[in-house]
Amino acid sequence: MLPTHADLDELISMAKIGYLNGVLEQLEKLEKANIDSAFLQYLKTRTELCDFDGLIQTIKGLSHGA
Repeated sequence: MLPTHADLDELISMAKIGYLNGVLEQLEKLEKANIDSAFLQYLKTRTELCDFDGLIQTIKGLSHGA
């Protein structure tokens, strides 16, 4: 299962302002909701590297592919 568009939009909003803890908390919330763990792990890795641009591009790529 993938995150909803609302969840992805929230992640993008937090990443745009560099809100590291907010992004990590949102990813943890999604993990508890049984969202695809491989996808979340990739996003978490981007976040831990403070690669917010990479995180945003990945999410936008997913949105355009849907």
